[in-house]
Amino acid sequence: MTKVISLRRKQQYKSPKHHKEKSRIDFNKIYEDKYKIFFLIVSIFGLFLGAFYFRLTDNVDLIEVVSNNFTKLNSSNFKSIFIFLLKFDCIFMIINFFVGTSFIGSILSFIFPMIKCIYIGFFSGYLYNEYELKGVLFCLLLLYPCFVITTTSLIFASNENVYMSQYIRNCITNKISTDDISIKLFLLRYFILLIINVVCISITSLLITFIAPKLNVI
Repeated sequence: MTKVISLRRKQQYKSPKHHKEKSRIDFNKIYEDKYKIFFLIVSIFGLFLGAFYFRLTDNVDLIEVVSNNFTKLNSSNFKSIFIFLLKFDCIFMIINFFVGTSFIGSILSFIFPMIKCIYIGFFSGYLYNEYELKGVLFCLLLLYPCFVITTTSLIFASNENVYMSQYIRNCITNKISTDDISIKLFLLRYFILLIINVVCISITSLLITFIAPKLNVI
């Protein structure tokens, strides 16, 4: 009986400490992911900004570019769709990579997820305006899953940019840095993200090839 009481008191004594420790760990996790959270917020803002801009703009040339891009997606073969989506993704990933290896990469890295999402928002606004429910269905079934994965990869890449750029800046300014930064690891992470995107784009291109004609958007 004494042992049972003792164990209960021991649990009651340790429980608050355990909760505090767990709370501290969760807070540290959030702090570690602060750049990812920031890039995510910026990306979501870019989606709304792109859709809102479509409602306001009368830029015929820009709308024509978006229209031609959608025509390529909706009426081309697997190879053409794959190349188009891969080019669209690689433009942001490659430029983002070189920015990450620059002195000011930590400042500029948020721009590319935002620009990409602005275009996605503008593109979505165009499809909804021109094709209504069929356009929305085309986005939801065939494009958004791919865009979510590739944009998430871009956010992770931008997060890597921040730390690499800070490390480069510290090296240039001869500041003492305790960061465990590895250029090989930086390149490896980019390579893995690129592989993920290529696989995602391949699957998306295959789905568009077979499903898009059945939707009969155009």
